[in-house]
Amino acid sequence: MTIDFHAHWVPEELANALRKRSTPPHIAMSDTGEQFHMPVGGLPYDDIYSDLGARLRFMDTHDIQTQVLSLPCLFGLDSRPTAEALPLLTLFNDATAVAVKNAPDRFAGLASLPFDDMNMAAQEYRRARRELGLLGAIIPINYFLSIAGVDALRPLLDMAEKEGGHLFLHPGRRPDEAEAMDAAGTDRYPDSVMARRQLEIQHQVAAAMVTLLWGDFTNKYKGFTLHVANMGGTLPLVVERMDYTSRMRTHEPILPSARVRNSPVLVDCSSMGPIAITAAVACFGAKNILFGTDNPIYRSEWQLDAVRDAKISDEDRRDILHDNGARALARWQ
Repeated sequence: MTIDFHAHWVPEELANALRKRSTPPHIAMSDTGEQFHMPVGGLPYDDIYSDLGARLRFMDTHDIQTQVLSLPCLFGLDSRPTAEALPLLTLFNDATAVAVKNAPDRFAGLASLPFDDMNMAAQEYRRARRELGLLGAIIPINYFLSIAGVDALRPLLDMAEKEGGHLFLHPGRRPDEAEAMDAAGTDRYPDSVMARRQLEIQHQVAAAMVTLLWGDFTNKYKGFTLHVANMGGTLPLVVERMDYTSRMRTHEPILPSARVRNSPVLVDCSSMGPIAITAAVACFGAKNILFGTDNPIYRSEWQLDAVRDAKISDEDRRDILHDNGARALARWQ
């Protein structure tokens, strides 16, 4: 059986509230059906986002034992002003707690937090851990684009250090970026919006990995675990170049490849194909990779095929599909 650490859902209570909005994030009817409107782009929206009965049947079909449910930061709700966001995020967190309670062997949950008010975010994290029984929280990756940028998260990170849990670093913006990004939309890309958007996201994810592994983060915080989405971005394909540069110029005492491979930071394989998974196992080691699908935004069966088609050992495959996730869940459930 498989454990999916990167899966999303939108509780019906939240979906109904988003249908009443007229600015992103919101759900609206189009000529082809409902659309989920994000700050950048949109997605077709249907019942698979909300119907956990249908989700369980889908999981059974694909031999997925457990999904860790979260609300994607790219939806943009957690970067809205707190007065606007908190009631909606509370709907999500409360409904996710009910989903987990009703099927504890099939679902775990990560809270969404109001990042416009970091003290409030810390308190909601505390509630998620102590009262709701959630695994931890999802955090926008853009807080980790630099070592200095992490300072803004200090109240939340200190709370996580105290309360324990698991943090999921997912592509997404900070509140201080929201106004400019909303104004620019896709106009900030000169052309080829889809391709450039994916490159931007993967670059940001890799930048977060550098922040985590080259800063003092993992030495300072040991009371919680974390993982980074999308296979650590472009890092697996760049780390050898970093090694060359280190040997020739900076002469770091620890080569970048060794720093990456021996780190406590996990990554998930969501939306990555067999070539990327093969490279990531060589870069991080299979025991540092969680299985993730980005379901229902992406296709779970594609991700299962990607792991099975990767040029890795059967033991590595078992680690990714099940064993690593089982260990991560067991620590905090």
